[in-house]
Amino acid sequence: EQRVASLHVQDPAVLQAEKLLLLNKIAEEEARAVEAARGAVSAAKMLKAKRQAAAEGAAVLQQLRANCARDAAALQQTEQANVATKAEIRRRERAVQAQTKENTQAEEEGSAMAEELARILQEVEHKVDLRRQHH
Repeated sequence: EQRVASLHVQDPAVLQAEKLLLLNKIAEEEARAVEAARGAVSAAKMLKAKRQAAAEGAAVLQQLRANCARDAAALQQTEQANVATKAEIRRRERAVQAQTKENTQAEEEGSAMAEELARILQEVEHKVDLRRQHH
């Protein structure tokens, strides 16, 4: 058996067949390695695209935050202006109320004066009538 085995190993056809089997296995391994490399390249490209998308998303988010900060500042200024406007409105309302009170008081005083003048005029007319009657 040993001789058959050694003869078998030394047979050029067997050696050629074994060599072809080994070359076939090497080719299969190389094909798997190429496929794995292609997968790695594809994964690297996908990772690069994801990183770029994340960077772009971060830039957009930063811009949105800046916009929000700007809008918040504008809103605060508007609210401060509203507070100032409301204070001015209240001040003017108080001024109008004071002027209305003053006008009402002046009207009352004017009416009282008019009544007093009307009474004096009646007295004067009455005295004039009395003098005419005596003359």
